Amino acid sequence: MKRFTKLISLAALLVFCLTALPLSASAAEAKTFRAVWVSTVYNLDYPSAATTNSSKLKSEADTILDNCKSMGMTAVILQVRPSGDSFYPSNIYPWSKYLTGSQGTAPSGGFDPLQYWIDGAHSRGMELHAWLNPYRVTKGGESEWNSLTSSNPAKLHPDWTVKYSDGNYYLNPGLPEVRQLVIDGAVEIVNNYDVDGIHLDDYFYPGTSFNDSATFAQYGSGFSNIDDWRRDNVNKLIQGLNDAVHKADSSVSFGVSPAGIWANKSSSRPEGSATSGGQSYSSHYADTRKWVKEGWLDYICPQVYWYIGQSNANYEILANWWADVVKGTGVKLYMGLADYKAGESSTSSPWYGIAAIQDQMALNQTIPEIAGEMHFRYKFLLTVPGLQSYYTNVHKNGVPKLASQSSTKDGQGTWVKLSDGSYKLRLKNGSYANGWKKVDGSWFYLDPKTVLMKTGWQKIGGTWYFMNGGGYMRTGWLKQNNKWYYLNGNGAMQIGWKKIDGKWYYFLSDGVMGTSMTTPDGYRIGADGVML
Repeated sequence: MKRFTKLISLAALLVFCLTALPLSASAAEAKTFRAVWVSTVYNLDYPSAATTNSSKLKSEADTILDNCKSMGMTAVILQVRPSGDSFYPSNIYPWSKYLTGSQGTAPSGGFDPLQYWIDGAHSRGMELHAWLNPYRVTKGGESEWNSLTSSNPAKLHPDWTVKYSDGNYYLNPGLPEVRQLVIDGAVEIVNNYDVDGIHLDDYFYPGTSFNDSATFAQYGSGFSNIDDWRRDNVNKLIQGLNDAVHKADSSVSFGVSPAGIWANKSSSRPEGSATSGGQSYSSHYADTRKWVKEGWLDYICPQVYWYIGQSNANYEILANWWADVVKGTGVKLYMGLADYKAGESSTSSPWYGIAAIQDQMALNQTIPEIAGEMHFRYKFLLTVPGLQSYYTNVHKNGVPKLASQSSTKDGQGTWVKLSDGSYKLRLKNGSYANGWKKVDGSWFYLDPKTVLMKTGWQKIGGTWYFMNGGGYMRTGWLKQNNKWYYLNGNGAMQIGWKKIDGKWYYFLSDGVMGTSMTTPDGYRIGADGVML
């Protein structure tokens, strides 16, 4: 019935689009995806504290949804299975302790958080994707294991789990029963809820020192090494989820947000990116490139949590690498942005202010394969100064594109020009110049907060300066609106008496050269501004 209703709704929507919207508008809307991750593990975003109080849970959900809508977001990625549990009534997983404070305890009044979030998102014109962590069982080691409810699948089948070197328990990806459990959990959601997507993040195998040699001995006969077998286990999960989700409801998207680097380019992985960071292929046994090429995903959202120009993992290199991977596959590419890193107080940090995020957004506009972004995570969009207003503005008025980049002659960095005409100076270490900066022999002033290059009259430290259209500080005579000014060798606007080329001139309090007047100290000034 749910699926039939959805198909009817989709048909009605299609008729509306074809009859009421110009094709260009429809295409533009279809390409726009702006999502926010809402984390529930450790109560990072929701709820602020575990509670059974359904009124409080509803109120906090409404606040988050309202804020996401006001920032122009089109989707919310809600973590509904943070750790072998659920944020909805399930026949497979127990209620999450992060929701109510005790695993297995339901919220009051029969409240269903997932249904409430879906209804709230849809009523505000946004999508709701259910975010699942497939294998994680505990985050608190042995003490949490002992507190798990008896109905937890991990407690019902302790032989399905592996205790990792960090003391936490994980489901064993090498067991067919575990893969089926994860798939059944996703299908349960799709069958019972009108979700728009099923979403996995970057957590697959927790690392390489996973104690599964016995499982490999039992199931790995077709593989010469345990690494390829582990990758095949995750491949089977991804392919199985894709098939099962779409069999349950073909309109539901299935996507993954893996670590941003598939593999560093090497002799063994020549298809890799020109990077030297952690690799999902070998660290988490996630062959994300294969998933795209095989068409096992509707979208992929790599977590490219590095800045443009970063030496070991350059955002620009990775954005173009992923664009090349998805090209011609039909798999949509969304970029996962590290909003949580922005807002550093140190002006020497590449993450000072929000300039790094702004430039990533601008770069994304120039790469056709990038269909949108996901932002990690909700609370940082509110707490990082400037982010909330930035997203509200650009999602309403359009994101400026990266128009050009040009290296400075003295090798200090790169001038970045956006399509709105603004400039920034990205230094070689990835940080953005702010305040006074001498570049190629000229002085420039870059706003300390926005790091944008300033032009025109600027009052800095109580003194007026003039930066020309190219941004560099002017000195000497300056004519503006038929009025003359004089800017000293340090750029400061002259006020009062000044001897220039052997002649005395008097400049008023607003910097304008006096003419045909008597100065306050009794001297006469001619029409040409020279003292008589």
